Amino acid sequence: MNAEHIRRMEIPELVAAVLPFAVERYGQHLDVPTFEAAVALAHERATTLIQIAEQAAFLFTGSDVVEIDSESWERLVATEQVTAVLDAAIDHCSDCDWTVEAIDLRPAIDALGLKARKAMPALYAAVEGRSSGLPLFDSIHLLGRDCALARMRAARARIDGT
Repeated sequence: MNAEHIRRMEIPELVAAVLPFAVERYGQHLDVPTFEAAVALAHERATTLIQIAEQAAFLFTGSDVVEIDSESWERLVATEQVTAVLDAAIDHCSDCDWTVEAIDLRPAIDALGLKARKAMPALYAAVEGRSSGLPLFDSIHLLGRDCALARMRAARARIDGT
């Protein structure tokens, strides 16, 4: 199925088409309402059904841990002020209202004197396990505060070697 056809599909129809791939990939860890929300986020960006299921992988690991692929990890550690970026994201997500709008990390990054586009790949890697993916603030919201914070803290601890 090509990207143009996917974008013409209604979300429930797209969910039904992608669900078999998700069930096979995530098994018992699949949460269908969360998956439906992820499919809605992937709808405009997706080029294949399998890609949609893969983009949602970070949501269904079965734990608060996400494996960060090596290329994304290298990009994360090369990010200017990466520890300050992660600390700012952790602080912000610890106290903000839990809405997508309130989770927006751009002001916290701007306060560090950095451009958000330079810092976002590191935050994507910490949260989703790769340096790009579903919209970041929506992804953090879908994960939930505890899981998202655990992932950011784990990335921060890994940088420190602890």
